[in-house]
Amino acid sequence: PPPPGRVTAVTGVEEVAADPALYDLVVSVRPGDEIPPLSWNESRVGHVIARGASADEAIAHCERLLAAVRIQVEPVT
Repeated sequence: PPPPGRVTAVTGVEEVAADPALYDLVVSVRPGDEIPPLSWNESRVGHVIARGASADEAIAHCERLLAAVRIQVEPVT
């Protein structure tokens, strides 16, 4: 997850959404939103679920897709 702070940019979502390995993508923050410290599962900012011919392939796709979504954050003072 991104560190706590104010979201300044979210990129890569459109590219990931078009990837055939993607099963589900949720990004619940936008620029201007504040991300609190992660304290439990429900405070995550989204998820990526991918498919593959095997579990290993699905995990590899998921890691690749997750790395393509970038959430930039600046500290809140």
